[in-house]
This record gives sequence, structure tokens and C-alpha cells, in this order.
Amino acid sequence: MPGLERPPRERFRKSLFDDKTIPGLILLVGLLNSLIAFLVTLRDCVQYPGVDLRSRVVAARALRMGLDPYLHEWRAGMSEELLDPGRRHPGPSRATYPPTLLMLYVPFAGLPYRTQRAIWFLLEWSALVASLALLVGTLRARAARTAFLAMGLFFFAAGDLWRFHLERGQFYVFVLLLLALGTRSLVPGGGDGWRGGFWFGLAAALRPTFVVMGLPLWLLGYRKSAAAMMASLGMAVALTLPWFGVRGWASYATTVRIWEQASAGDGTEEDYFLSAYGPAAPAPQTAEGIDFFRALPIETAGSTLMANFHPAYRWLRGILALPPLPTLARIGFLGFVLIAGCLAARLRWRARAVSPRFVASFAVLMAIDGEYFLPVRYSYADIMFLQPLALLIPALLRSERLWLSRTVVVTGLVLGQYRSLLGGMVEPIEFLLLSFGLTAALLQLAASRRVVPDRPDQGEAGRDRGRSGNDERRVGEPPESRHRHRSRPARG
Repeated sequence: MPGLERPPRERFRKSLFDDKTIPGLILLVGLLNSLIAFLVTLRDCVQYPGVDLRSRVVAARALRMGLDPYLHEWRAGMSEELLDPGRRHPGPSRATYPPTLLMLYVPFAGLPYRTQRAIWFLLEWSALVASLALLVGTLRARAARTAFLAMGLFFFAAGDLWRFHLERGQFYVFVLLLLALGTRSLVPGGGDGWRGGFWFGLAAALRPTFVVMGLPLWLLGYRKSAAAMMASLGMAVALTLPWFGVRGWASYATTVRIWEQASAGDGTEEDYFLSAYGPAAPAPQTAEGIDFFRALPIETAGSTLMANFHPAYRWLRGILALPPLPTLARIGFLGFVLIAGCLAARLRWRARAVSPRFVASFAVLMAIDGEYFLPVRYSYADIMFLQPLALLIPALLRSERLWLSRTVVVTGLVLGQYRSLLGGMVEPIEFLLLSFGLTAALLQLAASRRVVPDRPDQGEAGRDRGRSGNDERRVGEPPESRHRHRSRPARG
């Protein structure tokens, strides 16, 4: 009607700051920040050799030559392709990775190391982008998608933990990709199925500690997913037998056990190997024309029980008769699994059906939290927190009761973003904050009985405060925003 139209200037201001523009600007800044991070990590790829990648490449080359990738030792006169300059000790190699993971590096093992370094750098970035895209696909609400993408771009893609991951040449982003594939198959489907479990099993093949995911899947009623997970894990192990055999897996278990003992010793790991195996054979610090003693100067303190509480353990051991620290870590891990299993069984007993979003986040968080009892773990593995963050972010956004969990998670992300500036002691604090915040949010959802879906395709979303199924697509928006959608008058 004449006289009721807003002036053009006023309409322009409103459209500039409406619900879509500001989130769009945030994502644009996050994307530009991520592009800058890509250029920084590309410079790191050229400047630093990737000291952790080298151990896996050497192990894959040894396997192709018929050598034991875990126990072989380089001697003068051997090819530099088998030299790992970072191995300054006798005894087992630095390849504390399962044969299922080493098989990934066999196809490129014949290429020059610089070429492999570039290939794996690009594959790591591609896996992160694919993981973000897959996890965003599990979110229906625009606010939840925007918040998750913003956190993924600012705190992960442009964060210190991802730069650390790329500079060392680590593999955890490939575990994240498999978890994202399993989550994308499980959550939108709204129920139990074999596809999600298949991808979860491959993730456990790369990271054997993730086999514990099968327990909550089974106890929470997702029996097909649990069975498919075990089947795909067994298939992956069987495919390595023609290359490794049972003897190769035994060498892997021996190497892990020895490194666990070295990590729990009072001195350095090199001191342990020197006392156990004697002096190491002389070896150069360069291989294939690359200096492997150049690394990004970032302090690390580890994010494990054995690393963080070792000083306190040494003090208590002078007062009390305590078992070895690895034994205490195993007892703690078994206790943790027992508690998590009892919680899953109780939830299943209370609710006939549990949403796939809750089940997937429960299983993955249980596996990540359990890694605190490992001998060695560093912050580049925290990239895997993206999966539970994506699944829990709708609840973190809309529930006022989760304010403490929300604050703790954001604090952990900020600390991880600036870890290189704050020092190595921030590393365990970052992990504990992310672990505690996300786990506390999960437990609060379980206590509030918001884990039972209204209908199979709806999952956990769509039940908040009596919301109907038609309003489910606006999960994550503030309540006043939903009311605004309902009361908007028709034009004309």
C-alpha cells in the first residue's frame, strides 16, 4: 500500500544485516583464513621434511624389499631409501603403526621422498575438506551448519593442531574421513545399517584403539553396524596377511610394547634404548638430499595419562608400592571401557530406540577419550574431534542447560588455535577441555532423555520442548527465530 513501503535505503540496510548475510560474511572470512593457512602449510611442506611421514615411508619400502618394517636396521652401504635419520637409537624402528596403515603407503613407496611428501600433503588437505563436507551433510539447520563450518575453518583448518598435523605428515585426518563417511551413512538414514559400520571398521583398521566403538554400537541396539564394523576390520586385517603374515603382526605388537616401556621410563626414550640395546650404529642425519632434523619449532607435552602424570607417579612411587605406570594406564583404560559400557547398557534399557546421532557421537567420543590411556599421543590427533563436534553442535547451540559444556569446548578450541604461542603445557589442557566439554554435553543429553527419536528419519532433532516434526528443519535456530517464522504476515 502507498505510504507503507520502506525507503530504499532502509531496505538495503536490513538486507545487509539479515539472518543470511552475517553468517555468510563469517564463513567468507573463515574461508579466506583457511586459504592463508593452506599457503602457510604449503611453505611448511617445502621447508620441513615431515619427520613422522618418513618412518612410514621407510617401513613401506622395507616391506616391498621383503624386510621386516618394524625390526630392520639401516647399516652403512645400504640404500638411503631405507634410512630414517630420526631413528637415533638401536632396537625397533619408529614405525609404531599397524600393518593395515602401512599398506596405504606401499603404492607410492617407489617414488622419490619429495614427491611422496607433496602427494600426502595434498591428500591430507583433500581428506579434511571432504570430512567437513560430509559432516555438514548431517546437519539440517542453517545455524548449526554455519556454526560448525565456522569452527571447522577457524579452529581446525587454520589452527595450530592442523598445521602440526601437516608438518609432521600424520595420518589422523584419514581416520576422520572414514569416521565422517560412517557418520554420513548412519545419521541421515535414521537407523541401524551395515554401511556406517563398514566405514567405522576401516577407521579401526587404521587406528586399532577405535575397535572399542563396537561396544556402544552393540549395546545401544545397533547390531548390524557393530557386526559390519567387525567384518570390515577383519577383512582389512586379512588383506595384509599376504604381505605381513602373522609374523609381521607379531613384530608390530612387539614394537608397540617396547615403545610403551620406553615412554614409561624415568629417562628419555633414547636412554631406554641405549640401556636395553647398546649404542646405535652411526647414521647420517640427511637422506635423499633432505635434512630430517629440520622441524617446526613447536613444544609438545603429550596428551596422555603416562605423559602428564609421570612426575606425580615418580613422587608417589617413593612413598607407596605402586605397580608400573603402563599397568596403571591399562587398568584405567579397562575401567573407562567398563563404565562406558554400563552407561550404554543403561541407556538401552531405559529407551527402546536411541537416535543414530547420539549413538555415533557416543561411539567416537568413547574411542577418542580412551586414547588418553595410550603411551604416546599428541595434539595433531585432535583433528578427530570434528566428528563429535558436528553431531553435538545442534544441542550445544539450542540448549541453555549446556552452557558450561559450550564454554569449555570453545575454550579448548581457542587454546588449540594458539598452542604454538602458549607453550607445550597447553597441549594436554586443550585435549582435556575438548574431551570433557563434548562428553559432558553427551551425558547431559542422555540424562535429559533426549536420545530417543520421534520417528526413524528424524533422529534426535525435532523433539526439543514439544516441537513438531514439521519444525525439525529449524533445529539450532534460537526459539525466538522459530516464532518469527510462524508469525510472519502474508504480503499483499
